[in-house]
Amino acid sequence: MVEIVEGAYFLPEWEKHQNLSGLAKIREQTRQRVARHRAKAKSVTLHVTQSNAAETETEIELEKQQHEIRFLLNNTPLCRISDDELRSLVYRHGSKQLMLAADIAAETWRREKHEIQNPGGYLNSFCSALITPSWYRSLEDRRADAEAIEEKRLATLKAKEKQIVAEEKEACDREAFWASISEAERDNFRRKAKESMNPGLELPGAAIAAIAKSMAWENRTQLNTNVHSSPT
Repeated sequence: MVEIVEGAYFLPEWEKHQNLSGLAKIREQTRQRVARHRAKAKSVTLHVTQSNAAETETEIELEKQQHEIRFLLNNTPLCRISDDELRSLVYRHGSKQLMLAADIAAETWRREKHEIQNPGGYLNSFCSALITPSWYRSLEDRRADAEAIEEKRLATLKAKEKQIVAEEKEACDREAFWASISEAERDNFRRKAKESMNPGLELPGAAIAAIAKSMAWENRTQLNTNVHSSPT
């Protein structure tokens, strides 16, 4: 079966001494078995991954709901409720029911300031026999009210700032106008300022000057009004 050619060993007519059809069958069976194993492994991995993803999504949603409920309970004795109690209430009553109950319970405490020893039991009783008080306003309505108040406050602040700017500009214009008139005109307004005071009342020169400037400005304003209102 063995031939030596130039120092190398060969097996002439090797195929005659081998069961080639058997080897091919074995190879095919091995290939199919490996393919089935890979497909099964892929299926298991996909199932586990999808299952883990679903569980992770559920946990994230539950944490989000708990965060929103704790926001409603903030600054009340109800915020002492444990995470396990809160989770149990979510499973028992549903997040929507619990959120409404939590908001009503928190707003009730803010109105009455009563003592709460067992936050979990207190919230559970609210969920079990939920009654919406006539005075209750939803979180959305309260937020809308707060936004309206804030808008009104900003509008008032803006109007006040605008008024201050206008008054500062008028003060500058008044000073500029006072500086533009002659000394004789200024003396005339000072005299009128003194005459406008009660007899026997003595004011410092700065106060008299301020009154004189105001009278000069009012006189100018009146003259401009008459000019614009008179027919051409």
